[in-house]
Amino acid sequence: MDIGKSLKMLGAVDSQPLVEAILEMPEPMWADTISAKEEASPMASNANTAQLVLSDCSHWPHIEVSKGPAWDQLEKAAVPVMHSILASHYGAGGTIIRAITTRLPAGEAFEASAEQDLSAQGAHRIHVPIANNSQSSFIIGNQPYEFCVGEAYEVNNQVRHSEINKGNEDQITFIFDYVPTGTITRTVHE
Repeated sequence: MDIGKSLKMLGAVDSQPLVEAILEMPEPMWADTISAKEEASPMASNANTAQLVLSDCSHWPHIEVSKGPAWDQLEKAAVPVMHSILASHYGAGGTIIRAITTRLPAGEAFEASAEQDLSAQGAHRIHVPIANNSQSSFIIGNQPYEFCVGEAYEVNNQVRHSEINKGNEDQITFIFDYVPTGTITRTVHE
């Protein structure tokens, strides 16, 4: 969603239970990779993902939402974080249409174009850092940002963005997309 600027800092969030749950995930949970085209995701193929909430937005604004493979592992820690952020900054109602955890390995980078599909244009893209290092940068437009664990950010996904991890540790981020009430009609699959 075009939020009128590259980045909106949402402030502190109690993400420690989510951090612990993600860092304890078994390696097979990271096996998923998704392309930017498949899920309107910011991830390139060199980043691993664990998918909590998936959506088929091919008939926007009617979408189908389903639980991803990581739902059972992360739901108890992720849902309170998402609801806390939404209650503090976006008000009641709306739908989380996508939620993934991403892991960009040390020494890797990705670049995503400005996302043009209708679901990206209509969704707020929220980032919650899980693990980072001082050698990692998230770049929106041409401006680098350092995201901090314990904070939440809304990223303008309509601006070209990329991430570079020059550090020795993986960069891990929890990302979810939220659309306000009245934006979509949805079908939920368990």
